Amino acid sequence: MMGAVRIATTSLTRAARPVTALAVGALVLTGCGMSGSTAAVVDGEVITVKQLQAATADFNQLPVTPVAPTEVLTLLIYRDAAAEAYAGAGNPPISESQVITQLRGAGIEEPSQDLVDLYRTIVHLQGAGDVPSTEGVEIEVNPRFGTWDAEARQVMAESPSWITEVSAEVQN
Repeated sequence: MMGAVRIATTSLTRAARPVTALAVGALVLTGCGMSGSTAAVVDGEVITVKQLQAATADFNQLPVTPVAPTEVLTLLIYRDAAAEAYAGAGNPPISESQVITQLRGAGIEEPSQDLVDLYRTIVHLQGAGDVPSTEGVEIEVNPRFGTWDAEARQVMAESPSWITEVSAEVQN
């Protein structure tokens, strides 16, 4: 009877190994525990995927060249640093009503708060004269959207190694 208990325990342990490996693998693939609803974390402040998607969709309603989520995420990451750099350059504050007026002039009658914040960040970056440094700022990006490149000062989209580029010429 003792042998049956030992065999059952060993079988359960063997059965649990693949499940444990899958669970650990899932954590690694999701960005070391970053929630799937989180696009990035900047000094502890969470930028959600929902915010990113809404800001991207809203921005792409403007009469400009459409942008990718990684570009919008870069702007959202710079929000506070851009405001500081803009003020540091001696520029007057930009009110929410000024931003809304500019967006209405571009054809967006009821701009969302996400779009107002994004547009204000763009104005701050333009007025600052240079892209502010993020040195000392803790930035973590969900791998779904890429990685933060401190030298390039932007989110860099990464293609998984199993995706290969297709040449421009297609031969039949």
